[in-house]
Amino acid sequence: MSSSALPKIALIGSGRVAKSLGLYFRSKGVEITGVYGRNKSTVKQCARLFGCKSISEPNRLEADLILVSVSDDQTAEVIDQLSWDKRILYTAGSIELGEINHPNTGVFYPLQNFNGDESDMHFSFPILIESKTNDVNKLIDVLCTHCQIETEICDSKKRKDYHLVAVFLNNFITHIAHLAETESKSRKLKWNTLKPLIEKTLNIILNKNILSKQTGPASRKDYSVLKKHEEMLKDSSKEVYKMLSESIIKSINSK
Repeated sequence: MSSSALPKIALIGSGRVAKSLGLYFRSKGVEITGVYGRNKSTVKQCARLFGCKSISEPNRLEADLILVSVSDDQTAEVIDQLSWDKRILYTAGSIELGEINHPNTGVFYPLQNFNGDESDMHFSFPILIESKTNDVNKLIDVLCTHCQIETEICDSKKRKDYHLVAVFLNNFITHIAHLAETESKSRKLKWNTLKPLIEKTLNIILNKNILSKQTGPASRKDYSVLKKHEEMLKDSSKEVYKMLSESIIKSINSK
């Protein structure tokens, strides 16, 4: 293909990230030539959504770019199976480019979480990119320019740093919200009553100087309230409460 032609893509993986990216690229007129994955059922579902074939062997995928969207632990192993004439992109946030043996490899790491449905089909967030070759880099540029995707060139160390911080911001906060929802249900509370507090908390997170906005019994070192709350909780929720309260106290002390 010419350096200015829109690249065709194929996908390895059929989880949330692969599904969301496939739906997005297809909505932008990017041709998806095939999809491969270990789960035959979800691969067939993705193939129907993408208007392409499900492929039985990864090296039978034919495309200008093969997008590998599997778990971080599987990424290097999957790429090792691909012939060196293929151009590869992977979406794993924690895998350094130098860990990948394949010579024609690049990174396409979306700094976002995915639901695996049409609600993900817009990219108002950055894609962190890195590549081993100019050829792969040009294909990324053409693809992202066509799709109007914001990109940031990011080396492996900085990408791993972003990934680490993203786990705190997304995965841990989501889990804490899950614990709060569980406690709310067990105590027969109205979740809607808590929504204004959630919205205010999100606004605080989106601004700077977060520590200066910290409130609550731990920030005040109100140990009698902390003890009462701990007595109200059980098992892992109690341990999370104690650990986070101790962390808040240490942060306040270090100001």
